[in-house]
Amino acid sequence: MASIHLKKLIALQVIAVLNTVVPAAGNALLTAEQRHMALCVQTIAHQYFNHGRSTVVSMPPDLRNNSRRPLIQFPYSDDVQLVDLVLQNLHENSCCPVQMLPAKTQLDTTTEINYSYIIFIWREQEDEDILDILRTQLNHLQHDELLQWNPRGRFVVVITDQDNSSLMSEALKVYELMWMEYKAVNTVVLMPESTENFTVLDLYTGFPYQNGNCERVKEIALVDKWVLENNGTFYKKSNLFPSKIPNNFQKCVIKVATFGTPPSVILIRKENEEDGNTVYDIRGSIIEYLLISMEKMNVTVLFLEPGTDISSDAGVAAASKLTSGTADVLVGFVPLVPLVISGMTEPSKPFESYAVKWIVPCPKPV
Repeated sequence: MASIHLKKLIALQVIAVLNTVVPAAGNALLTAEQRHMALCVQTIAHQYFNHGRSTVVSMPPDLRNNSRRPLIQFPYSDDVQLVDLVLQNLHENSCCPVQMLPAKTQLDTTTEINYSYIIFIWREQEDEDILDILRTQLNHLQHDELLQWNPRGRFVVVITDQDNSSLMSEALKVYELMWMEYKAVNTVVLMPESTENFTVLDLYTGFPYQNGNCERVKEIALVDKWVLENNGTFYKKSNLFPSKIPNNFQKCVIKVATFGTPPSVILIRKENEEDGNTVYDIRGSIIEYLLISMEKMNVTVLFLEPGTDISSDAGVAAASKLTSGTADVLVGFVPLVPLVISGMTEPSKPFESYAVKWIVPCPKPV
C-alpha cells in the first residue's frame, strides 16, 4: 500500500517538473527570427504605446487539440510560444496593463477604452486566408461586451508566416482591411523578410487621403526595418505612427448624415439628378460648424437624407449609418448615451447642448 502511494507521489513530482520546465524549454527553442520578432514588438510597445493604458494582445484560436492539425506538426518553436514570450516581456518590463484575447491568459484587466493592440496572425492550414483570420479577431475585439474597442488606437499586426505573394501586396491587403472595414488608420504591419545572409522584419503602413488618393489606400509605405544586428535595432529609426490627418483633403468626398430639427438642422433644397441620385442641401446652426471646418480642410461634403425624427429608435438608426459605413460623419441631436449612440461611435465634444426637464405631478404619501 505504501509503495502505491509512493509511486503516485513520484508521478505527481514528475508532472510538476514537466509543467515548470516545458514552457521555458519552448521559449529556449524559438528560432532567432521569432526571438527578434518578439523583441521588435516589445520595443514598439515601449516606444509608442501609452504606459498605464491597456494593451490588448490577440492571436488566432489555439488548434492544437483540433483534429484539423495533428499534434505532431507543432514544434517547440510554435507561434504560440512567440506570443507567450511577448506577453512575458511586456509583463516583466511593466510596459502597460495587458489583456489577452481570446481570454485564456489574463495578466491584468481594465475597463477603460483600449489604447493599443497587438494582433498576431498565422495560418493553421496552408490554404487559409490571413485576411479571414484577421477579420475573425477584429470582429471579436469590436463586439467585446465591455465596449472597449477603439479604432483610433495604435495597432501592430504581426504576420508570423508568409506565402508566395509579395510582402508589399500582402501588407497592403491587411492595411486596407483595417482601414476600410474597421476604420483603424494607425496600423503598422510587421512581416518577416528572409534574405540569403540574414533576416529582417519589414514594417509597413498606409496613408489615406494622401498621395492623390481619397478614402481608398492604393499603395503601402515601408516605414522602417528591424535588422538583426547589434541585438536588433530599427534601421531608419522612423516614426512608426506619424499623423495620418492631412491639412488638405484635396476635395475628397465625405458622407454626412444629419439628425435633428430646425433651427439646428434645416433641409434647404432637395434635387433629383439625371443619374437617379438625390442631392440634399442642408444648413442649420449645428451644420455651420461642420461646413466651416470642411471648407478649411478642402473637403467636399455629401449630405445623406436628413433624419427629422428625434426618437431613440431614430437615434439608433442614425448611428447605424456610421457603423455600417453608409455615412462618415453624423451631425445633429446626438445623445451621449452609450446604449444608444456613443457606445457604437466616437462622439466629439458638443457644439450645442440642450437640457430637458420632465414635469410630472407630485406624488402623494400612501
